[in-house]
Amino acid sequence: MTFHDIVFASDIAIRDRSELLPIDALDQFSAGMYRSLWQHVMAPGHLKARESFLAKNIGPLERRHPCKCVCFVFGPGEDEDDRATTRIGGLPFWPATRSWPTDQDGSPKEFIAQFDFRNVQWPESLPGDVLTVHFDWEGDEEPFGNANDGDATLVWHDFETTSELIEPHLLPFPIDGTTQIGPYYSQPVLVTDYQSDWAESAQALTIHGVKIGGHPPLYGDNWPELNSDVQKPVFLCSIGTILPEEAEEEKNCWLPSKLNDPLNNTNCLQFPGMAVFVVVYPQGNPDDLRWMIYLP
Repeated sequence: MTFHDIVFASDIAIRDRSELLPIDALDQFSAGMYRSLWQHVMAPGHLKARESFLAKNIGPLERRHPCKCVCFVFGPGEDEDDRATTRIGGLPFWPATRSWPTDQDGSPKEFIAQFDFRNVQWPESLPGDVLTVHFDWEGDEEPFGNANDGDATLVWHDFETTSELIEPHLLPFPIDGTTQIGPYYSQPVLVTDYQSDWAESAQALTIHGVKIGGHPPLYGDNWPELNSDVQKPVFLCSIGTILPEEAEEEKNCWLPSKLNDPLNNTNCLQFPGMAVFVVVYPQGNPDDLRWMIYLP
C-alpha cells in the first residue's frame, strides 16, 4: 500500500469564512526565505511564497488531485481571549477537572498543540470540536501509537459542554525543568492542497505544517508499517515545525508578535529530523485516533 491509498478529506468546508485569514491578506506579509525542500509552513509569508513557487515551478495542478485544507499560520504569543483556538504550546483547552496526561512513570506529558475544529465541516461526525495533543519527549521513542498509547496523548473536547478550564498557574512544567513549547497563536487560512510523490517540490505541493484536512504529508510505501492495522485510514491533521529563530529573523513574514521579546520568550517545536506528526483514524471511526511521527 502507498500513501495514495489513504483517504483525504476532499469535501472539507468552512462554516464561517469571515473567521479565516483571506488569501489576499497574505500580500501584506514578506515571503521570507522559503526553502521548498525542507521548510514547513509556519507563517503567512511561507504560504505566500508557496503560491508563488507553485505558479513558477510546477506544471498543471489539476492532475495533482486538488482539495481544500485549513492551514494554520502563526505568530509569537498567546491567544488568551479564546482558549479553544489552534495553537502551539501555551494555554490548552483542558478541563480543570480532568487529570493531566502522564507517562509510564507518572510524570506529566507536555502540551504541544491543539486543533480547533469548530469552524470546520468535516465529512464525518467528530466526537469533539477541540483536539489537544500532549507528548512525552523522554518516552520509548516508538514513532507511532493510539490516542492513549505510547508517547502521545490525543483527547477530543466539546467546546459547548466544557466550562471550567485549567488555570495557567496549575499547568505542569516539563519534568526536566525546561521551558514549555511555544506559545504561538494562529490564524486559519483555507488553501488548496495537492498530492505529490517525493521530489524537490513535495513540501510545496503537499503542505507540511499545522493543518486540518488536505493530503497527508506521507511519501513512499514505508509508513503503513507504522499503523498497519488501520483499515481505510483517514488523514485528519498534522503538526509541523515551529522555529523561534526564524520568527525573529523574518518578523514581517509572521503574524505580529504579542510578546515584547519573542526570541527569549518562545520555544521551538521540532520533531527529530524535521519530521511531521500525523493523525489518522479508521474510516467511520474518528474516536479511534492514531498518530505517527513521519520523516520522509
